[in-house]
Amino acid sequence: DRTLVAYGTIPYDTDGDDGAFARSNVAITVEGEDLDLSFLSGIVYDLERVRGRGDVQLTVGGTPFAPRSVGGIYVQDAEIKLRDFNPPLNASELQFIVDGDEVSMKPVAMKAGDGSIYVFSRIAHENFKLASYEAHATLNQADIELIGSSKLTADGSLSLSGDRQRGQLSGTSLTVSGIVTHPLNLGTLILGTGDVIRPQAAPDPLLEQIALDVEIDVPRLRIRNAMADIEVEGGFALSGTAQNPVVTGNTAALDNGNIVYMDTKFQVETGRMEF
Repeated sequence: DRTLVAYGTIPYDTDGDDGAFARSNVAITVEGEDLDLSFLSGIVYDLERVRGRGDVQLTVGGTPFAPRSVGGIYVQDAEIKLRDFNPPLNASELQFIVDGDEVSMKPVAMKAGDGSIYVFSRIAHENFKLASYEAHATLNQADIELIGSSKLTADGSLSLSGDRQRGQLSGTSLTVSGIVTHPLNLGTLILGTGDVIRPQAAPDPLLEQIALDVEIDVPRLRIRNAMADIEVEGGFALSGTAQNPVVTGNTAALDNGNIVYMDTKFQVETGRMEF
């Protein structure tokens, strides 16, 4: 059948007795087997493609104003493709456990190119309003490509946690190497013209409440675009908030690179940048 079905009882107030209605019991079962999850593609803009087969077994009890859900969602041969990013993330099995006011994803190693990302997460809610959240990712030679901008390989750990008022993204033992091809021109960058990365025009309340505490070591990174063809090493730190990040750090140029300014190419023998 491969359909998702729901059955049971939901109280309906016909007498205008709010007290009796609030105490009435909900009894619903939601279940399905071998569901094709491709319909989730594009439901959220950043989810460009979702693939996999899912089994769902949930029961909803409690009262209309305080429902309680218990059960799980199990996905086989999962693939998640984020918009503007490569490669897709793949896992042989994903398990989401629903237990009352908490939804958790069991620890899983997801393939990311030639490497992997080990992830798990938990979200707690109060009557379907966010109460707290946490997510952890350990990267092991994970390939991350921002299409048209960079191809990187990353190691280390990232953690995101918070509640309704505040959150924090922290990173430990992070190292990144690879190539950056984001199109920049030194002349337009100095003159303030052209397509340069800028903050969002309208503040995002969610991003504003997430504090950043991330340090990244860059043992070797190649920059290749209209502005430069050069290899650098160094490191940088992210602080501030996800809405308004503050970047500090330093880089040192390796031998035999060059930069272009006003159509003139300059060979770099030594160079260091602090920011």
